[in-house]
Amino acid sequence: MSPKPLWITVGDQFDRMAETFPDRDAFVHVDRNVRYTYREIQTIANRFSKGLLSLGVGRGEHLALWATSIPEWIIVQLASAKIGAILVPFNPQYQVEELRYGLQYSDVRTLILLERDEHSHYLKMLLDLCPSLLHSGPKQSPLKAFPHLKEMVLIPSSSPPPPGVLLFQEILERGERVPDQALAERQQACQPEDTLNLAFTSGTTGTPKGIMITHYGFLNNGYFGTLGQGFTQMDRLCTAIPFHYNFTITGLLGSFCHGAAIICPSDTFDPEKTLMAIEKERCTAIYAVPSMLVAMMEHPQFSRFNLSSLRTGMVGGAMIPIDLMKRILENLGAKEITISYGQSEGSGSITQTLRDDPIEIRAMTVGKTIPFVEIRIVLPETGETLSAGKKGELCYKGFLMKGYYKMPAATLRAIDREGWLHSGDLATLDPQGYVRIEGRLKEMILKDGESISPIDIEEILSSHPKIQESQVFGVPDPDHHEEIAAWIRPQKEEQVTKEEVLRFLEGKLPEKYFPRYMKFVSSFPMTSTGKVQRFKLREITINEWELSHE
Repeated sequence: MSPKPLWITVGDQFDRMAETFPDRDAFVHVDRNVRYTYREIQTIANRFSKGLLSLGVGRGEHLALWATSIPEWIIVQLASAKIGAILVPFNPQYQVEELRYGLQYSDVRTLILLERDEHSHYLKMLLDLCPSLLHSGPKQSPLKAFPHLKEMVLIPSSSPPPPGVLLFQEILERGERVPDQALAERQQACQPEDTLNLAFTSGTTGTPKGIMITHYGFLNNGYFGTLGQGFTQMDRLCTAIPFHYNFTITGLLGSFCHGAAIICPSDTFDPEKTLMAIEKERCTAIYAVPSMLVAMMEHPQFSRFNLSSLRTGMVGGAMIPIDLMKRILENLGAKEITISYGQSEGSGSITQTLRDDPIEIRAMTVGKTIPFVEIRIVLPETGETLSAGKKGELCYKGFLMKGYYKMPAATLRAIDREGWLHSGDLATLDPQGYVRIEGRLKEMILKDGESISPIDIEEILSSHPKIQESQVFGVPDPDHHEEIAAWIRPQKEEQVTKEEVLRFLEGKLPEKYFPRYMKFVSSFPMTSTGKVQRFKLREITINEWELSHE
């Protein structure tokens, strides 16, 4: 029998762990050589919380964080939770226009940003967007484009900040002058059903939406996900995925429910640094997407790393071919690794395989529902519940978002009158309760009046000995409405031709399912969280072949 859901805020839960395990590692950033115990993080987060109070940040106001996976990320997440502010994680890959959209749409009151890293100059982009900050702050000269924006806070800088920008250290210093009672009163006013984070959809299909996720939803999703991996205070979770990704946040919060440690290898994903971190810190679990695990296993020095401490973890973001699943279990040694299916709208994971599920189950399904989540498979056209084994839209309840920020119509389309969230994913449910994802409703290929599932074709393609991975999608066609296109990534040091692929498909698929357009690539356009951007594949293919419906 599963434990009951936690009815507690994130701030209170972390304080509980700091009292229980004050001297245990809570967070280690290997590349930056930073190590914090639970008590140390609590002390710093409390100071930063009080510093935010000194600025006047109110409960329910939006605090954006634009940074890579740095130690300050953890501090800001906990501090915003403690004072009842809502954290808005910005993707570190944002450019100026995406920054503009994020600030305007999210009604950000305080922006906390890294000055720069090896890939981006965040402060320069901010100043390009708001040149008046070179002379004064938004409180002195309000920004017309961003009327809610009152403060910018720069994470440690090599040079003096512009006049309108505060330093992270200044906020900590201000916090020292605020009495503890002020924070205690604010934290006590926070409730589990309050919004914790405003999380953006990943951008695989276009303009992102802001998803309002509560303390209750995020915390319990992380708790039950790590419980399914058998977490205790002895576990050490390696987070390969960027911190702004909801998958990682559930790992952070889940670890903080057990007194476990978070091990961050580096600011951004690096296969070698991740392998080094697992070895050095004796990590027992890893959160990653399949492409990251492949990059680690294909690293030239992979065999020299001692990964024997790895026991479990969670893999999400894509279905895993059985051959890759075998490689993960054999090469990484995480015999109890679990597979998860989730959406931000459901606060993270919706299903998860069991630690002892057979390899076929972990490769061919995404597991069963996590505790206190319900699912059903419905006929998209009518909403009729389908029987086991029938393909339809996956709908679920439990740990749901509050809704899309400032998008009531989109929220009503997503959550029906009975409280079921319609995922937009096609799935089947077997008699044992295991879920198999069959594709996206919007990604079904409509050819000659027939709906064709890309996954059915991808699975056959991926069984070719020379093919590592494939992505199949529809493109416009004047005769058939849509034709089938495939991007194919060959195995390392292998070459494959269109003719070989077509011969291989003979007898395995109906001829009308054969891809007409094929592109052989070494990689796919990806989001920063490892998801393939299918809309970009489609755009590139349409442009290269000059396709249209006419």
